[in-house]
Amino acid sequence: MSYKLTLSMVDYYGRTTTRSFQVDAVDFAAAQAVVAAFVPDYEAVTELWVQKSRLVDEVTYTGTVLENANKDEGMTLSVELATPGKKASIQVPGPDRSIRNLDGTIDLTETIMVDFMAHFTGGSILVSDGEVVDAFLKGTLDV
Repeated sequence: MSYKLTLSMVDYYGRTTTRSFQVDAVDFAAAQAVVAAFVPDYEAVTELWVQKSRLVDEVTYTGTVLENANKDEGMTLSVELATPGKKASIQVPGPDRSIRNLDGTIDLTETIMVDFMAHFTGGSILVSDGEVVDAFLKGTLDV
């Protein structure tokens, strides 16, 4: 299998850069071992600080694009975070037509929205700077 490795580096002036590689390994654990051996050797050939590495197990999904799907259309969901007084937003491109109201709002009671929002309110998907969503306040179409 092939995994994507990205190294983030910083120079003396605080400027950042990244370099990406493909890691060939039998599984993710083996890929992690390859990266653990590779990073020190990479650090030896650069003066930059290797600040972090990101190893990704990419998954390709099968499906089809819906007719008239448009990435330039979007929705913004306003949320209240579990931290008192903090709010954030979640943006989704190409919102499904079934959740759109005629007034430009998003119907948060539609089953597909309830299922989507449960990932955030359950704490398995975090937003902002790693925070749990306490409540969804509203959804609007982007203009």
